[in-house]
Amino acid sequence: MNTNNFTIKATEALQNAQQLAYNSKNPNIENEHLLLALSTQQDTPVIYLLKKNNVSLTILETKLTEAIAKLPIIETEPATGLGRAATATLLKANSLLKSYKDEFVTP
Repeated sequence: MNTNNFTIKATEALQNAQQLAYNSKNPNIENEHLLLALSTQQDTPVIYLLKKNNVSLTILETKLTEAIAKLPIIETEPATGLGRAATATLLKANSLLKSYKDEFVTP
């Protein structure tokens, strides 16, 4: 996967997701980590779009935190590599660039 075409905000979201997975002692970064990182990131359209679609940020964050708590935990050093679903999500984001005639993945 090519992350060279990620904007600074997209890279920050991925790093925040990695930190969430690490802090939760999860072996992989999953979509739940990505969405929680995106939903708490400032100065991106994500929060605006969620609110526009009547999504309660408090409920979303609570549900994502609960979902993360149910993910596998490892007591040794978490690997924090991308899980299968998160990899698919990021690959899909990269593949959509051409159809949107864009150069960068952005939140």
